[in-house]
Amino acid sequence: MLTLELELELETCLLEIAREEQQTPAQIINQLVGQYIKSRQSSDLLVNIAQALPVVEVFSEKEPLSLQQEMRDEWS
Repeated sequence: MLTLELELELETCLLEIAREEQQTPAQIINQLVGQYIKSRQSSDLLVNIAQALPVVEVFSEKEPLSLQQEMRDEWS
């Protein structure tokens, strides 16, 4: 069990949401923390995938913004 100190405004909102959803404040907080953890794990997974991508040697010596500008200029 964990005791939280919420700002008065947050506490008021939490109690109102709990009443509307017919749940306890603890249930609402558990759901929100669970969603937060899932979103962090998804974000971490995406970062891990991006880091595992191979390096494309053709672009390794280029500064990304100048490369982007060069590519745009080709289409002008």
